[in-house]
Amino acid sequence: MRASFAFATLIIICAATPAPADSFLYSGGTYSTLIDPLADPTQGPSTIASDINNSGQIVGQYNNSHGVFGFVYANGVYTDLDDPLGHYTLNSKTYSYTTATGINNLGQIVGNYGDGSGSATGNGFLYSSGTYTTIAFPGAAQTQIQGINDSGQIVGTYSTNSGPPYNVRGFVYSNGTYATLNYPSATVSQAFGINNEGQIVGNYSTSAGQQLGFLYSNGNFTSLSGPSGALFPTPFSINNLGQIVGSYNGNNDTEILSFLYWNGNYSSVDGPINAHDVRAFGINDSGEIVGLYLPGTPEPSTWAMMILGFAGVGFMTYRRRTGSPALCSLIV
Repeated sequence: MRASFAFATLIIICAATPAPADSFLYSGGTYSTLIDPLADPTQGPSTIASDINNSGQIVGQYNNSHGVFGFVYANGVYTDLDDPLGHYTLNSKTYSYTTATGINNLGQIVGNYGDGSGSATGNGFLYSSGTYTTIAFPGAAQTQIQGINDSGQIVGTYSTNSGPPYNVRGFVYSNGTYATLNYPSATVSQAFGINNEGQIVGNYSTSAGQQLGFLYSNGNFTSLSGPSGALFPTPFSINNLGQIVGSYNGNNDTEILSFLYWNGNYSSVDGPINAHDVRAFGINDSGEIVGLYLPGTPEPSTWAMMILGFAGVGFMTYRRRTGSPALCSLIV
């Protein structure tokens, strides 16, 4: 089902009859569900939790008939994030498009917004003290932001072309300077998370089509192959203890599973009872984890699940239905 792509970073979920998908918070050994009250479950995974800081503030995105909106969840309250530049046009109708992908312990938030030209995550942003600032790698066709640490260092991915070959590379933005981050000899590299030590996690692809995760620390790359039997392991987040969470294809490539990696050992992030296709996206220093899962029994005939590379579809995919168009939920 998922063996044909070169590298997995965009998880695009569409359904002929949209099925529910829920976000979760794992805290103190207990899973709880996160659903933004403005989300519309008919739009696929209506709420996607992407990251969590040490204060328990959670960021992510939700979908409804007006588009895609970022959110920050704190003290039981969801607050919208809507970059004024974030929109796209489909069938002569304009929709909002803002996603929140990372938050540091100062409450600074990073994410992505649509540029209005049909590329729904054409540029990244930093949201700090009520102000949105565009983050765009110089000369890039597209920029996608994923994580931020307490020093304001930002990591993400950019492509130099809007069509094949996309030439996808990771990058670090620090003190006003952009630096490319590319795993040695990799054809594709992507950076997803950064902690206060400057350690970065992401994934890369080889010319042979192999995809693996990586940890970048003190100028050195370490390849991360995931748990035994893992296919396409993708680390998404690293906390200040060096704990890493991510996801991979497992069970003979029949299901998406998630892992926690710490001190050289992998353990499972199972999600709530009866969960499947679990994706762990963020972890804080208390070991609290946020992510996404599908409840109940998998129904491949209902869900069309595609894990595609950054370069496979650009940054955005739409699915047309009878009546108003539905946005296929894009999970990064």
